[in-house]
Amino acid sequence: MQDRKVIFSRIQDITEHVKSEKKLRELEKRFRIAFHTSPDAISITKMNGNYVEVNEGFTRLTGYTRKDVIGRSSLDINVWNNPKDRKTLVEGLLKSRQVVNLEADFRMKDGAIKTGLMSANLIHLQGEPHILSITRDITARKKAEEENAKLEAQLRQVYKMEAIGTMAGGIAHDFNNILTIILGNADLAKYVMKEEGPARQYVDKILEASGRAKEMVRQILAFSRQAKLSFVPIKPHMVFTETLKLLRSTIPSSIDIQQEINTLCRAINADPTQLNQVLMNLCANAVHAMDEKGTLTVALQEVQLGQKGTRHKANLQPGFYALLTVADTGKGISPEVKERIFDPFFTTKKVGEGTGMGLSVVHGIVENHGGKISVESTPGKGTTFSIYFPIVEEASAASKDIGKPQYKGDEHILFVDDEEALVELAAEMLQLYGYKVTCKTSSTEALEAFRTAPANFDLVITDQTMPEMSGSELSKQLLNIRPDIPIILCTGYSAKISAEIAEKIGIADYFLKPFDTEKLLRSVRKVLDGME
Repeated sequence: MQDRKVIFSRIQDITEHVKSEKKLRELEKRFRIAFHTSPDAISITKMNGNYVEVNEGFTRLTGYTRKDVIGRSSLDINVWNNPKDRKTLVEGLLKSRQVVNLEADFRMKDGAIKTGLMSANLIHLQGEPHILSITRDITARKKAEEENAKLEAQLRQVYKMEAIGTMAGGIAHDFNNILTIILGNADLAKYVMKEEGPARQYVDKILEASGRAKEMVRQILAFSRQAKLSFVPIKPHMVFTETLKLLRSTIPSSIDIQQEINTLCRAINADPTQLNQVLMNLCANAVHAMDEKGTLTVALQEVQLGQKGTRHKANLQPGFYALLTVADTGKGISPEVKERIFDPFFTTKKVGEGTGMGLSVVHGIVENHGGKISVESTPGKGTTFSIYFPIVEEASAASKDIGKPQYKGDEHILFVDDEEALVELAAEMLQLYGYKVTCKTSSTEALEAFRTAPANFDLVITDQTMPEMSGSELSKQLLNIRPDIPIILCTGYSAKISAEIAEKIGIADYFLKPFDTEKLLRSVRKVLDGME
C-alpha cells in the first residue's frame, strides 16, 4: 500500500438541493413580479421605519420616487398622518407577527391625505427583522361610504318628517275638537255675563290662551308641511313679540335676551305661523352657538333700501322693508361653513343635536315671502342674521270697519259631529241666536233624518272625520237627495279634504276647527244669506 497511489472520491446526491434552489429562485422571481406589478403600495422597511424597497404601486400612490424614500424613515418623510398608527402597527407585529386590515390616513408627497387599508407581516432578511406591508387605497370607497351614510341619514329624516306629519294630523284633529269646546263654552260664559268684573276677565284669559293654543296647532301642521299657508297683511311686531314671550320660557336663563322691537313698523304680507317659525329657528341656532351662555339680540325696524350703503346688503329692489335681525355673541361661523349654512341637511352639530334643516327652512320661508336673508359673522365674536320683508301698502293692511255683523236667524239647522260635547255646545250657540237645531252624533243617523224630511232643514253643518261615514261622503248623499241644500263642512284636520275639494263636491262653505261662536255664526249667515 505504501507504493500505491490511492484516489478517494465522494459522491453526494444534491438533486433535492438543486431542486430546492431552483424552486426558491422561482419563488423569488414570482415574488419580484408580484411585488413590482401589484397596483397596491408594497414596501419593505426595517423596524425603525427605514425603507429598504418599494414598488411602483407605492410611488404611484404616494407621489414619492424610490430615490426619495430608500434609506429614509417613514416618520422622517411624514408619511403617517397620525404617527400613533405606526406605533399600533409595530406593536401588533411584535405581538402576533401579523397585522390585518389596519385602517390609517397617509400623507402624500403633495400634502394630500388618503386613507389606506394596510396588512403587514414580520419577515427576516439576512437575519434581521423587517416589515413587509401592503396598503390599498380606499379613499374613494370611504368617501362613497360617507356619502351613502349621509343619504341614509337624509332618508331617515324624510321618513321621520312623514311620521311627524301623520302624527301631527291626528293630534290636530283631536286637539282642535277640544279647543272648540273650550272656546265655545268660554264664549257662552261671556255671553251670559251682563256686567264687567273679575269673572269676565278670567274668561278673556281663557279665550286668549285658547287662541295661542290654536296657533300652536297651526305651527305643528306647518312644521310637518300639512297646513295651508295663509298670507295676510300683518304687523310683524305682533308676531315676533308673541314668539319672544314663548321663547323666554324655553331659552336658558343664562341667555340674556335683548329686544329692540319697533312697534311702528308697517305691515308685511306674511303667514303668521311661518314668521313664528323663522324667529324660533334662528333663536334656537343662536342659543346653540353660544353654548347656552351669552346675549341674544332680536331687533325689528323699518328701513328704506336704495339709499347709499343699503341696497347691496341683500340684493333687493329699492323700497321699504321690515328688517328683522337676530344677533348672538357665540363662536361665529367660519367662511367655509358660511357658504353652506342654508343647504338642506347641512349641519355642524353632533349626531342627535340637529338635522341640518333649521336654516334651510328659514331660507325657504323668507324666499316664499319675497324677502331676503343675509348673514354676517366673525369667528369668535358672534353672528348676525338679517331678514328683509317687503312692506305692503298701508291700505292693504288697514282693517275694514264693516260694522257689527247680524248673526241672528230662525232657520232649521242639522248639526252633525261624533263628538257629543261639541254637538251640545254648537246647539247651545245656535239656539242662543234663535236657530232651531237638530243634532246627530252619527252620520248615518243624520242621513236617515234628512232622508225622512229633506224639506225640513235649511242648512246642514257636518264634521269631516266620523267613524261610519265621512262628512264629505255624507254631503254627497245629502246633495243627491236635495241638490239645493246648503252644507257647511268643518274639520279638526283631514288630509282627504280641502276647501277646493269641498267646493267641487258642492259644499257651500268649509272651515277648520277650532271655531268660536262668531266664526260659526258668520259662516252660517254667509251661507244662508247667499242662498236667498
